[in-house]
Amino acid sequence: MRELETVQLLQNYIEDLHKNIKVLENDVQHLMPIISGDKFIPEELNNSVKKSLDNITDIQHNFFSKYGTLGLTDVPNSISASNDRLNIYKKEIEDKVEYIEAVSFFNTIHSKDIKIEELLVAEKKNLNQYDVGEMSKEEADRLLGKYVIFKKIFTEKDEKEKFKNIMALNNNFSMDLLFASQTSASNFYHEEIEKEKIANSVVTEPSQQPEPEEKNMPVTTEQPEKNSAKEEPVIKDDQEKREPKNFVLPTETVFDKTVYPQPSVKVFREKENQKLGFKNTIGEIESIKGSHFLLKMLAKIFFVSPQLLADHYQRPLGLFELACSQLLRKGYLIEYEVEGFGKYYGASLKVLKVYENESCKKRLEISNTNIGKFYKDFNNVNPVNVFLYLKSYSLVNEIKLLPKLYDIDELGYIDINAFSNNTIFDEKFHEKFPKTTCNHCCLGIISDKISDFKSLKYELDDQIKNTKVLISFGVTREHAKAIMAWICDNYKDVLQGKILLYCGYKDEFPYDYFTDELVKKVEPKSEPKSEPKSEPKSEPKSEPKSEPKSEPKSEPKSEPKSEPKSEPKSEPKSEPKSEPLRGKVEEPAKETKFAFTSEERKAKIEQYKLMIANSKYYCGTAYLKKLSDIDTSLKNEYDQLAYAINDPLAKCAYNSAQLYNIYINDVGENEPNGYYFACALLRDFFYDEYSYEYNLQNLYDASSGNIVLRQYPELSELLYELCSFKKKHGCGIDKYAEYRKSGTPDIAKRLESLSKKAEEYLNKYLSSNYKVEMANLRYLKTRKLIFNTNGDLSNFLQKKKEKDIDTKLLCELKTFLIKNYIATDAVVKSENIDNAKIENIIDSNWNLAGNQVRKRIAAANLVSTTRNQFKNQIEKVVGLLSDYVYFSELVSPLKKDEANIDYDRINNKLMKNIKTTLEKLSVNNTDAHDDNDTLSGKLLLKLTLQELVNRMKGSYDSIENKYFYLPFLKSDKILLNKDYLPQLDDIPELDTFSVLKRLENHYNDKEINYNERLEKIIGGGDDYGSAELILEYLSHTQPDYSDKFKKASHFEDSMNQAKEDMEYKCKSFADELELRQSYGQIDNTQENRKEIILQIIQDCYYNAMTTGNYGFFNKVREAFLTKIDEEALAQQELLTKNLSVYLSTQQNWRNNDNIKDAVNTIKERIKIKNYAAAEDMLNRLENNDLDSAESLIRVDYLQEFLNQYATIFTSVADSGKTLKALIHPRNKDEKGAAKLRTNWITAEQATYPAKIQALLEALGFKIGNVEEKPMINKRYKDFDVSLLKPSNGRKVNYTHPIAAFGSLAEVDGFRVVCLFGKHDDDRLMDIFREIGNAKNTLVIVDGALKLPTRHALARLVKKNPENIVFAVLDRVALVYLANNYKETSVNRMLMAITMPYAYYQPYIADSVKVMPPEIFIGRKQELMQIENPNGVNIVYGGRQLGKSALLRMAQKDIDKDENGNRAVLVDVKKRDYKATAHKISQEMVDQGILSENDITDNWDDLARNIKNRLKDTRKPIKYLLLLIDEADTFIDSCSSINYQPFDALKDIQSIGTGRFKFVVAGLRDVVRFNRQRALGNNSVLAQLSSLTVKPFKADEARELLEVPLAYLGFRFEHDEKTNALIAMIFGHTNYFPGLLQLYCSKLIEAMTKKDYAGYDENHTPPYIISEDHVKKVLGTKNLQKEIRDKFTITLSVDEDDYYYIIALLMASKYHEDKFNSSCSPCEILNIAYEYGISKIMELDEEKVTALMEEMRELNVLQHVGTNSYRFARFSFLQMMGNSEQVDNDIEKYMED
Repeated sequence: MRELETVQLLQNYIEDLHKNIKVLENDVQHLMPIISGDKFIPEELNNSVKKSLDNITDIQHNFFSKYGTLGLTDVPNSISASNDRLNIYKKEIEDKVEYIEAVSFFNTIHSKDIKIEELLVAEKKNLNQYDVGEMSKEEADRLLGKYVIFKKIFTEKDEKEKFKNIMALNNNFSMDLLFASQTSASNFYHEEIEKEKIANSVVTEPSQQPEPEEKNMPVTTEQPEKNSAKEEPVIKDDQEKREPKNFVLPTETVFDKTVYPQPSVKVFREKENQKLGFKNTIGEIESIKGSHFLLKMLAKIFFVSPQLLADHYQRPLGLFELACSQLLRKGYLIEYEVEGFGKYYGASLKVLKVYENESCKKRLEISNTNIGKFYKDFNNVNPVNVFLYLKSYSLVNEIKLLPKLYDIDELGYIDINAFSNNTIFDEKFHEKFPKTTCNHCCLGIISDKISDFKSLKYELDDQIKNTKVLISFGVTREHAKAIMAWICDNYKDVLQGKILLYCGYKDEFPYDYFTDELVKKVEPKSEPKSEPKSEPKSEPKSEPKSEPKSEPKSEPKSEPKSEPKSEPKSEPKSEPKSEPLRGKVEEPAKETKFAFTSEERKAKIEQYKLMIANSKYYCGTAYLKKLSDIDTSLKNEYDQLAYAINDPLAKCAYNSAQLYNIYINDVGENEPNGYYFACALLRDFFYDEYSYEYNLQNLYDASSGNIVLRQYPELSELLYELCSFKKKHGCGIDKYAEYRKSGTPDIAKRLESLSKKAEEYLNKYLSSNYKVEMANLRYLKTRKLIFNTNGDLSNFLQKKKEKDIDTKLLCELKTFLIKNYIATDAVVKSENIDNAKIENIIDSNWNLAGNQVRKRIAAANLVSTTRNQFKNQIEKVVGLLSDYVYFSELVSPLKKDEANIDYDRINNKLMKNIKTTLEKLSVNNTDAHDDNDTLSGKLLLKLTLQELVNRMKGSYDSIENKYFYLPFLKSDKILLNKDYLPQLDDIPELDTFSVLKRLENHYNDKEINYNERLEKIIGGGDDYGSAELILEYLSHTQPDYSDKFKKASHFEDSMNQAKEDMEYKCKSFADELELRQSYGQIDNTQENRKEIILQIIQDCYYNAMTTGNYGFFNKVREAFLTKIDEEALAQQELLTKNLSVYLSTQQNWRNNDNIKDAVNTIKERIKIKNYAAAEDMLNRLENNDLDSAESLIRVDYLQEFLNQYATIFTSVADSGKTLKALIHPRNKDEKGAAKLRTNWITAEQATYPAKIQALLEALGFKIGNVEEKPMINKRYKDFDVSLLKPSNGRKVNYTHPIAAFGSLAEVDGFRVVCLFGKHDDDRLMDIFREIGNAKNTLVIVDGALKLPTRHALARLVKKNPENIVFAVLDRVALVYLANNYKETSVNRMLMAITMPYAYYQPYIADSVKVMPPEIFIGRKQELMQIENPNGVNIVYGGRQLGKSALLRMAQKDIDKDENGNRAVLVDVKKRDYKATAHKISQEMVDQGILSENDITDNWDDLARNIKNRLKDTRKPIKYLLLLIDEADTFIDSCSSINYQPFDALKDIQSIGTGRFKFVVAGLRDVVRFNRQRALGNNSVLAQLSSLTVKPFKADEARELLEVPLAYLGFRFEHDEKTNALIAMIFGHTNYFPGLLQLYCSKLIEAMTKKDYAGYDENHTPPYIISEDHVKKVLGTKNLQKEIRDKFTITLSVDEDDYYYIIALLMASKYHEDKFNSSCSPCEILNIAYEYGISKIMELDEEKVTALMEEMRELNVLQHVGTNSYRFARFSFLQMMGNSEQVDNDIEKYMED
């Protein structure tokens, strides 16, 4: 293997090195006495030393170069260590040889059996995921051991051993594969062997090639003989037909891939962001300049480059470079970079949907219909084929003037369309051959399969005769020529007179096949087109390279400083090119992200330099850092600044390799910033961070042209001295700087601080009690491996905590850190942690944990947040230990070595150079001509030099860099984390809070001192995290400052108060947003604005809780509320405009008090920003639906009861008074009051059923029976009560909405339980639990409950809601009822004063459930129309409007009433007319109206049977009402028989007036929708009257909202604010009964929450409904989704979804043009046509108008002028979703 050969060569170098060093050592022994004796050195000895040194230099140079090819870490410092490392590496390679060979063997094995070959292919795919070179011996054995055994099956001759091997693999491979390997080894063949056969059978001389008869063909994998291999598993008929004629085999040169190794291909794609809807996708693409041309070209030739686009469209190259970059970043393109060929771009799967959409293709003018198929197949294409194809295209464009060379007049130009649409990539994806109408063709092939060559020849057979120019392409020039030779072998008779060219993919122009001469392009006639291509290519290559080499190197030699520059110049000429850059070098950045225009970028750069120039260098640095995050083209600018100023955010690792990359390699053709470069050089040469810097000299040489060094020669001399010292001694001068000695006390403090942190980290990360939220076993094991309590990290941290690290242990810790965490050759400190090493540790432990868990998750890598969490924690622990080593070594005494002596010698010289440079900078700083670039550079240079002075003088504080960003704490604009680093995260959605704007604001703020800032924080600024940091800093110089300040300012109390305030504001923010959205202030169509804002606020909250900066959170919160107010102004303007439009149609509106009041109300609601309520009032105004808003509850019994409670309780609690003495009826109904009094239960009197019945009757119940049950737990009397059902079908008018003690009690009854004595709320709850939840219960308590007890009971009952009701009646309630007794209202009074203290849900949120008659509110007119024999026959309306409830109520009222009438309700959903007839007849049989013999599916028979039954006088039916519900399918099916069933039903009515009526209920007005058919042929439909069930009117909605809630103790205040609140609820529910019931049910459910919906139990009931309580309901989980779902159901009519589609199209139009929200039927048709929605396109304008009119009647739309509609409410538009959601929903209805 090559690696082993390289290792052996390197070890040979080491052996040679030792020999030469031995010779040198011997010479030096002779040399030392001569030197010490002050003698001349003999020439022979001098030459010997020189020769040895030259040999050593050459060997080392070769060693370093070769060593780098192994991919190991940097070369160790010592030769012996290098040899040891090579031995280890050699052992690793030797250990893995058998695995590498086994893998290679398995990858090249094939089978002739199709099934076995498929198993092999699948296993190879699995095998390809492993990289043997990266595996440890253990991993290789575990993962690849089975392939070693598999190979032995083929090489083992002993059958027993072979069988053992097969059985050993029983659980590793398919038994079919193992069985085949044992029994049919001859069915397998090896690629290398087959290639050898092919090569041996190739006839190289064309003239000797035999005729291609079957038996004479050479034995190949394509046409095997007997046992030879088949290449293709199956040969289909069409493949056999494609056999070429007279096929000649290719030569080995063409066939063998090893002869022409393929270039590497790098593929880069961005991860797709969230899915965009169709229209948003188009919009996003078209917003990128140049994308139209790019996508148009991409659809034609499949792969493009910016240069190709620029050439074709004659547009600027930069336009397409930017377009490609942006489309790649957004996931529309995939980037392919082929070695030596450049970058090309192909479409990602994301853009295919755009290509496949007809509207888009029309928009982009794309005609190619095979794009989708091509790209879907392209997943398996070898990319190199593609780039050969592209090469052919670009080359033909380059040589389009070829005819002039060869005198061909009519050579066809290869047009893109002709070229691309016929490009062939067959199923093997090997060919690239365009079949065009032109008279030349290009071809290429990369394959080692004979069948592929045959396929290519077959394609050529039909075209070769008409081709005048033939060009072959290959991965190399030789490969291309070999392909052309193969063409000549196959077509020797037809190639005469043709032009044959060949071209390698790196060649700029092709070569003539016969002469091997380069075919150069002829200059064209028109100059403009040639100039751009020739000039840019030649100029950059020659000019930039020649200038730097000559100029910088010649100039320094002539200057006086020849001495210092001679030494550095001896090495760099050879070294820079061969020696790799070493050190901690950052990974290359991804694709450059351009966020600013060139002008914007220039202005931003000027801004950051202005900040630095004005001494706010920290602010300018952060500003540029943020700029580079946004626009990565500025990253190098930031890197240069960061290393110039030692930015702690960048964690600068000062080594020559890093600086060379930043200031030389990464700047490209630009010059580095002279001042920044000088500063960075000073720091790198001065600091002592890396033990050896291989590129020090290269870096120094690169600085020779720096204009700043020329301007300040003392600075240049300073750099030379620093560089020379570091190069000579292998360390920086900083190692001996004075601050290391004088700074011992400060360092001691730092070490003490690290000890405290060690304890914190032990408890936080390495404790066995560490809690994790993740339950993943592999995660937990990984964590245990990394942070093992007995592991190295934990042990070292424990020792640090205990301050128990001696010199020996410190040495061990340093070795441990260098080996596992610190960058190679770097000083041990936190800034030099190697991220790659941490990543490796995480991966290795993750994999190890994967082996330990029972079920290993193959989802491989640990990613995302969890990985970052591990990484951050490791960085913190390792950083602490590294800093401990660093600071410990700072205070360690240094030996007086040679370097120390040298430092003392040059110290004064260095200080003099620094002082002189600083003086010049101070003088020059006053130069008025300096721009910000120069001023900022001078400032940074001064700061850098001053830092060096401080270090050398001893005044430097080692902690100084930590406080680099400290001045940010003087304002509230930028927060710092605990490490004093700025938090530079933008607040999404808040432009005013962008980091750049906050940095600019900080820069412009008037600066205050830290004490003033502290006072501001305590005084309400609330950024206590910042205060803690300031106090920590001040305590660094004033140890007692923090404690004194905190005590004096009551710091802890203030901070806790601020935290509580923030928590409340965060908690209430969601409710506030819900309310604002309901008020119509938040446009949720803008990409889920509310949800996004909530997420951002939640993130800010967690950050504030972590950092303690509560004030910043409050500012963000207020900023969002302000922004919502500003954005809501658009809705305000729209409402104002709509109101003006309405008033323009009402000339005399000021004379109408109702309209005038409504207009004033609308204006007032707009003023208070309740836009939803204003919109509701405007709609009611337009629909003439204004109610008086008077209270629906005329007498507030609950309030009366509470007003009298204290008086009644005082008298009842007096045991000396009897009930008779207490009851004083005010309404003279003494008889009823006496009945209550005399039948009240007491402990002294017997309680029996008759007495209970009498008491209940006195309470207004109609009692059927009272039955005494066994006592509950032998303590409580228990009675079952059933109410009397109405006799003779008499209709019952229930007086209250509590069905539990009304209609439900008629069916299920209720129970009465009697209690005696005193009871508190907790005791009563215990008793309720004992009673159980079998039935609704009236609990009679012979005692008096205190009012607080009653309030507490109300809370407890709602806190623990049961499915049944417990209503409590005590003596206080009894006395109130008796004193106010009225027979007609006593039962209503009882419910009104007991139910508020119980829990009951009267509303039916689920429309499927049967609605009790008590809750059937409103619809009185509609009900009468349905029940009346002369009323309507057809009822229609949308879902959720209560059609079915209406029919059920009609049936309940009519069926078996006191007149003996009958009503039959039949649900015929999804039944046609025959099935409907059958269902009706069956139901009438079940109801006892018809007999079994009458069941039929014939409408004439059904009609006759019903008529006969009505004529039957034995069982007379005076009136029969037939109610047919869900009849849409039935009605539609009737159209096929001219609505004959309606004729039959109409005929039944002819039996007599008032005897029979039918009502058909559906979703659509059939007459309006299908007018021509419904009214044609004298259809009876035209004679039937109809009724539209519409949303509630305002008074009906208010009754449903207020009355049931009132009986439960809820109250609405009667003021304008409350009226607006009610209007907002109605607007939210659109007056739909179903949605209103859902809303009210949630209002009641909110009472069961822990916070009691925000009510105070000490003063409730009654429950006054306010904005806050509505917020609680709006904040209910999934309420918005439920309302939206029900709204969608309303719009969805069976399968056609007409309403819903129209609503979607209207929403789409709104998102396109928000200033014109109306839409006509004609516009709907046009939009449907654009999207290709056939369901709407099939309709005519009349039908669309009918549908939109129905939607108007549903209150979904409203008229706007003539024949135009808009959404009746803005909330409907919000329910349709944002732009993306609308597009996605529309897409479901689009058809090709």
